[in-house]
Amino acid sequence: MFSKSENRHAISMQQYGVGMVVFTTQGELDEMKQQLQLMPLNQVRSIHKRALKNARDAERYFEAFPERLNDECQRYHDFCNDCGIVSVTGMIGFEKPMHLVHPSVISKINWDPNFDLYRHEAGELVVDYDPDIPVLQ
Repeated sequence: MFSKSENRHAISMQQYGVGMVVFTTQGELDEMKQQLQLMPLNQVRSIHKRALKNARDAERYFEAFPERLNDECQRYHDFCNDCGIVSVTGMIGFEKPMHLVHPSVISKINWDPNFDLYRHEAGELVVDYDPDIPVLQ
């Protein structure tokens, strides 16, 4: 059994206009949240704005040049990190709820075949149900 901090989550970036689902853990989200909550609100909002611009730029870049995924792993990793930062800063700086993908629908997501390389390298992607997180119906 996993500890709470090891719970695996899938964050949908659709609410920010980014067609990405980012996989992370509760521990990573908690750590980021703790660091950001120590900052002034205007700084959190500035980080949010910058990370959102970076995420949107990276999405456009990889959509235009999907063949570069193999050569630019760090850029793709930064894209994923920016998505996580946007979600957490949006929650802290703008009181926007984080949109997590429910485990029951994770297998039904239409994956962009250009990004399947990363999905397959990670193995079967799984998310955990956390009864403490409210579910919209």
